[in-house]
Parts: sequence; structure tokens; C-alpha cells
Amino acid sequence: MVHFQYREQGRIGKCQGDEEFKLRTTPGQRQYEANGKYPSVLSVNTDGSITTTKVGYGGIFRDYLGRPTFAYCGGAAEDTITAIEVEDITVGLELAIQMGYNKVCVGSDSMQTIDSIKGKTQPTWRAKYMVARTRRAMNNLEMVESEHIVRETNMCADFLSKLCFSGDSLKVFMSPFCEQLVNFVNQDAVGILYSRM
Repeated sequence: MVHFQYREQGRIGKCQGDEEFKLRTTPGQRQYEANGKYPSVLSVNTDGSITTTKVGYGGIFRDYLGRPTFAYCGGAAEDTITAIEVEDITVGLELAIQMGYNKVCVGSDSMQTIDSIKGKTQPTWRAKYMVARTRRAMNNLEMVESEHIVRETNMCADFLSKLCFSGDSLKVFMSPFCEQLVNFVNQDAVGILYSRM
């Protein structure tokens, strides 16, 4: 597995010099350095969703400059949010592998999910199988990093996670995207924070 470094444009909890804390950046908005080969790192923001009528997940992939490349959504097989969030990451990693990518940075707004995947906490019994599947997918990648991102920077994945009903098949969208998703991508690019109701 290759270790890599990245440059950020501000992050919650990270101070820029002596200035104020900033809430800005998703994995897709970072420029990565992986052995000097910038274009080889792909990032994905993921999110799961449960409402009274829908249970789904979604994610958006971006290149090293933060430009969206493809997105996906599907109906979740699980019925707890942690299991859905893990399923989402698993599907995203498996898609990256199928499309020939081998260096991926995963961002999720679920700290419990990230900690379960990293082995910092035990996954719930409902998520245990999916965590094992995620780790198998990670072992098939040359480099993978997973990290918690703040909810307010995850509007694209949140939008995608609400498109499917439980049991809906996986849908993959290539750029250019539908108008509503393009609007979210543009808002994300200029740093508009997303507030969920």
C-alpha cells in the first residue's frame, strides 16, 4: 500500500496559520500527491439514507482536481444506517476496482463507519459482514485511505442517497450529470455549506 500526502484548503479543526478555523473541503477538493502521479488518485464521497419511504446509498467520484467523474446510487440491502453507510463504501470501492482505478480516498460523514472499517471500533452485528467485504475490496487496491468528513460538505452524496428505494438496483451516472446534481457540484466547488433539515 502506498502512503501519500495531500494539501488541503482548510478543514474543520485545522487552523490556517493563526487565522480562524475553516469549514471547507471534501476529499474531492484536495490535490493529492501519490509518488508524483497526481491523476492516479480518485476520491469518493459516500452517504447512506433512511426515510419513511426510501432506504438507499449514493456516492460521487472526483479526480485529483476535484472534478466529478462519475456517481452512483442504489437501494440498500440493509436497514440500519451504519450498515447502509458501510454498504455504500463497499459498492464505491468495488466500482472503482471494476473501472480500473487502484488508488482511492473514501470520505464518509459517518465517524462510526470509518472507525469500523479502520478497526478502531467493532462494527455492529448487522454491519460486520459488510465491513469484512469492504476490507476485502480495500485489499485489492494499491492505495486506499478512508476518513471522516463533515456533513456540511457532503451534499452531492446526500442527494444521491435519496434517489433510490430499498431493493433498487445500482445506477451509475457518468459526467455530465442531471441539472440538480450539477447545481450541487457547483455549490460544493465554491464552498457553499450544506445544512440538512
